[in-house]
Amino acid sequence: MNLPNVDMNLLDQPTLEKVQAKEVNHPPRILLLYGSNRERSYSRIGGDGSRTYFGAVWC
Repeated sequence: MNLPNVDMNLLDQPTLEKVQAKEVNHPPRILLLYGSNRERSYSRIGGDGSRTYFGAVWC
C-alpha cells in the first residue's frame, strides 16, 4: 500500500487483546435517530416504537 502522507510506524498494530470485547453489566445501547423536527413525524413514531420494543426485550 502506498500512502505517502501516512507514517506507518506511528500506527498502532491490532492484537487479539486489544480487539476482544469487554464484559458489560448493562443492556446494549442503541442510538435511534430520526430526521424530522415536526410534531407528528413517522420517523419519530418509528423511533419511539423501536425504543418501546427494545426496552421490553432487554429490560
